[in-house]
Amino acid sequence: MEEEVHCSLPACPTEDDAIKALLENLVDPLLPPKPSPSDAPSKALRESVAKQVHAVVVLYNYYHRRDHPHLECLLFESFRSLATVMRPALLPHFEESGEALLEKAFVDACSLSMSLVGASTDFSSLKKWPIRKVAVLLVDSKKSCCYLQQSSITQGVWSLLEKTAAGEGQNEEAVFQKVAFAAIEEATGINHKDVVILERHLVHSLSEEKTTTQFYIMKCTSEDKFSGEFPVEEALNCMQGPLFEKSFSEWSTNSTVEYFHVLPYASLIADWFSRREDAEFVIEKEAEAVCDEIESNGKADESDICPREEDAIRALLENLVDPLLPLKPSPPGVSSKAVREAVAKQVRAVVVLYNYYHRREHPHLECLSFESFRRLTTVMRPALLPHFKESGEAGVLEQQTVLLEKVIVDACSLSMSLDASSDFSSLKKWPIKKVAVLLVDSKKTCCYLQHSSITQGVWSILEKTIEKEEVAAAKGQSEEAIFQKVAFAAIKEATGINHKDVVILERHLVHSLSEEQTTAKFYIMKCTSEDNFPGELPVEEVLNCMQGSLFEKSFSEWSTNSIVEYFHVLPYASLTADWFSRREEAESVIEKEAEAVRDEIESNGKADESDICPTKDAIRALLENLVDPLLPHKPSPTDSPSKAVRESVAKQIHAVVLLYNYYHRREHPHLECLSFESFRSFTTFMRPALLPHFKESGEDGVVLLEKVIVDACSLSVSLDASSDFSCLKKWPIKKVAVLLVDSKKTTCYLLHSSITQGVWSLLEKTIEREKTAAIGRNEEAIFQKAVFAAIKEATGINHKDIVILERHLVHSLSEEKTTTQFYIIKCTSEDNFPGEFPVEEALNCMKGPLFEKGFSEWATNFVVEYFHVLPYASLIADWFSRREDAEFVIEKEAEAVYDEIESNGNADESDIFETPGRRGDNATLKRSNDTNARKDAAASRSSPKAKKKVAPKFYSRNLRGRTITAVEPSSQVETVVALKANNNNNADNEMSPCKDGYSNGDRGGGEAGSQRERDNQRKKAVTDKLKSILKRNTYSVADHESNLNLEELQTTLLSRASSLSETALKVLHCKRDKLTLQQREIEDEIAEYDKRIKNVKGNWELQLETILETCNETYPRRSLQESHDKSACQSNKRQKLCEPLSSTKSMCQKLDDLCLENNWVLPNYHVSSTDGGYEAEVRIKETHFAHTICGEEKSDAEEARESAAACLLTRLRHNTRQQPSTSRHD
Repeated sequence: MEEEVHCSLPACPTEDDAIKALLENLVDPLLPPKPSPSDAPSKALRESVAKQVHAVVVLYNYYHRRDHPHLECLLFESFRSLATVMRPALLPHFEESGEALLEKAFVDACSLSMSLVGASTDFSSLKKWPIRKVAVLLVDSKKSCCYLQQSSITQGVWSLLEKTAAGEGQNEEAVFQKVAFAAIEEATGINHKDVVILERHLVHSLSEEKTTTQFYIMKCTSEDKFSGEFPVEEALNCMQGPLFEKSFSEWSTNSTVEYFHVLPYASLIADWFSRREDAEFVIEKEAEAVCDEIESNGKADESDICPREEDAIRALLENLVDPLLPLKPSPPGVSSKAVREAVAKQVRAVVVLYNYYHRREHPHLECLSFESFRRLTTVMRPALLPHFKESGEAGVLEQQTVLLEKVIVDACSLSMSLDASSDFSSLKKWPIKKVAVLLVDSKKTCCYLQHSSITQGVWSILEKTIEKEEVAAAKGQSEEAIFQKVAFAAIKEATGINHKDVVILERHLVHSLSEEQTTAKFYIMKCTSEDNFPGELPVEEVLNCMQGSLFEKSFSEWSTNSIVEYFHVLPYASLTADWFSRREEAESVIEKEAEAVRDEIESNGKADESDICPTKDAIRALLENLVDPLLPHKPSPTDSPSKAVRESVAKQIHAVVLLYNYYHRREHPHLECLSFESFRSFTTFMRPALLPHFKESGEDGVVLLEKVIVDACSLSVSLDASSDFSCLKKWPIKKVAVLLVDSKKTTCYLLHSSITQGVWSLLEKTIEREKTAAIGRNEEAIFQKAVFAAIKEATGINHKDIVILERHLVHSLSEEKTTTQFYIIKCTSEDNFPGEFPVEEALNCMKGPLFEKGFSEWATNFVVEYFHVLPYASLIADWFSRREDAEFVIEKEAEAVYDEIESNGNADESDIFETPGRRGDNATLKRSNDTNARKDAAASRSSPKAKKKVAPKFYSRNLRGRTITAVEPSSQVETVVALKANNNNNADNEMSPCKDGYSNGDRGGGEAGSQRERDNQRKKAVTDKLKSILKRNTYSVADHESNLNLEELQTTLLSRASSLSETALKVLHCKRDKLTLQQREIEDEIAEYDKRIKNVKGNWELQLETILETCNETYPRRSLQESHDKSACQSNKRQKLCEPLSSTKSMCQKLDDLCLENNWVLPNYHVSSTDGGYEAEVRIKETHFAHTICGEEKSDAEEARESAAACLLTRLRHNTRQQPSTSRHD
């Protein structure tokens, strides 16, 4: 035999080693341990061995040679020689028997391998070869697991569901589908009704030379019935790599051999698996393949599968019509018009259910005509006779009598047009006469259905007919706008939900059950407000109820199944099921048409104009929120504002213009875009203090405010509400923006007042293109470097602790026809992350209109406070909905993370990148203090409109782990924000009135400077804050002494009540925590001295030690600062429970952390001495609960305290599982 070939090819065993390994794996388990040449194997054993040897030949001659084309194809003689030498037990199988099975298996396998020509074959002749079998990969509803069979074809080898295809007289596809469904039913018991066909392919067969296999990928829609637990990805991984591997000096087979029968389909499965998250296309089942009577070899008992006409009609009448008929009908009686119409609707459902849906399951049944239905219904239900007879009254009653006949004729005609074999290819030619809406909740698990709204006893989705009058009245509008308007009206009428709380997920064209050759526009819409959603029907349960047949047999009688109760939902069932299987994927929202959501055309085009904020009120509310804090209380026309004030006011006005001209008009497209003249007129009339800003300054002659308004108006037009931003890629990228989220992807880091006063923003950094052009790096590296610099400056987090999740191109609000490169980045280090902003709450605050009406006055909503985040809101919401999916990380550019060019390695970063609102730490702190003083001054006016607003959750006092909801007026809330805004660019230094002893070291990387510097900054911030308050309430000492206004002072104090209360509370907490720690140490010492007093007599060692300690005055009095490792209270911020605790933390520290996290007082300990050592008692007392518990006796006082803390922790955790913890602030 040839030696192993040594070349650049992968390691390859010799012929002998390869055949030996294959025989050992596949054939040896069937051979006797001690073979005897005289033994004659049975026929069953001969057949089994022949199958195994067939696999050996194909694996070597085809698959092994496909990996190593230089190898020669072994012929029958070579295989016979090798096999009998290595396995003498095979000799009896080669001796002549009646069939010579083994020889035939060798010859056929060699011939098959030659026909497949190894790796160079392209199988172009596949279509010419006959299809002899069907193979099915059956996957679960999530498309992650599959069903495989072990040893069903070859011993020890996995295979798909395979079945020989045989049958004629029908179209080929119907035969193959029927065989596939039969194979699935035999192996798993799953019916074809619970299976959808995803893909089909033609594949070469390993069973017979020059034949093919029809390969299907099918999905089981019922999760409960699926029996497979084989991860598809794991199976694909097992089929990768060579057939053999070398261990020490011996060759053995790899896992690929165990998937021999799956190998022909491996590449197709891998390709499908890579696309499984894409939109799913379902292949239609052939009618003949799913016809029940030709299942089970076409010999099923008709009486067990399909009811007779009489039984089916009787069951439908019993379910749908009987409830409306009188118990004792009187033939001469004449029913009212209302009863006739109601009965007609029910009978119509009976006709369509039988003639269309029942016949779709059983195509061999004939379509019943009007005469048949009349005969069957009147015989079975004599009470229907009056509905078919003409009455003696003329005119009206004549029309009533004809009603039922007309309904049956129309229903029969409709059923014929929707014949079970129809493919609905002509749907687009039919007119759209109604709109149907499946409304689901925000989690996409429940839906809203109506009961008996169309047909008595039947569920339906929201449906609304499109009236000709509506179409005529909507001239000039697109069809889609009309359909959406009707859909939103249907939702509003049925549920009270406004279109603003609804998003459109999908839309489809569906045949209508109302009128022949008409269609319905079907929408799947999601209600974004969980509180408003009234539906409680699980979508999955509804889909399950629509599976199966219309009838079921109980004993000897037929009755209708639950599917009949969903008659009006059936046209949309497959589309709903397809969407539901994809609901976890990325959500694509269909844009609402402007005409459809225009408020004034809601409610039949007569909406109350008072529901839309008028232009004057909108401008006034925006000025009040954004500009007033920067204007003087008593403006003088002669005053000339400084350059800094001009720039600050210009930024605020820029926001006002964009919020009205772009965002407000996007909600109300009928509003006109205001020009520069209009804004100048409005602003100077409402705020005379702005007049000096419109005058030329003495510096450069440029009227800054005019330029800003003109630019903002131009920018608003370029970003018109109807724009689709298709030209984004043509506009230059002028800045980068970053949403920085924590490792759990639930909270984010936002800056307050860094760009526009009183407005939240992401991390943003301007890119100076002229200066970056000389760097010579690719654009992405430049953007990433700017991003990493922005994060480092704001948070101290290094690029090594972050990963890039997504990037997008977004229009910029800074400059016309420019864009922003937007990144979503995750901080992988939980300890370093400074943000505490829940992403979900931020998204909720960006929903809804810009303005809300309180009593009779308009005020801005919270959306305004997120002005700079609005361009990214939809992208953030889309990412947040997918955050639980598999995470894809974007690779960092080498130039961007190169350490030498960080820290000003090759270029001065300050010369290249400019961060808005940042000119060094001192300037930032100064401007932040000035800004907060102005904001507080505005808040102190106690505007009646401001008091009506309610704060969002995260504006409340946040004590490092728990956010307490506030219900204070906005003027009070703004104070809390102002107190915290001083440290926006240094998030790890949240202002705290606590003493320096509460220090947790350098958080967020520690690059901010020494502890002393931070303490000085904190003291300076407090001092500046106090000065700003004094400045706000006293214009000068003389004014204060001469013009003291007690009423204004009282109002001011009341408006600051919440801030003063919270600040004082924090001070008291910190002082109490210090005293509690000191009390613990004192109690430890007292217990120690009690112990010594008991034992001092006769103990000269203890006596001497006590005297020496007293003389040297070395009492171990531990201060709070020195007990750095004794408590979680040393932090100047209360620590989150979710933050990882050090493994060296004691039980007392952990209990402290738990108390701080829940805003409880720190526990009190009482340590007493006992005969055997020390015993400690720990107590926590709150308003709503109290816990006292004793620990075990210990030899040391500190150990006793540890034991008590451990016992209390155990009790608290036990209680937490049963009921939520209670804070004293609740």
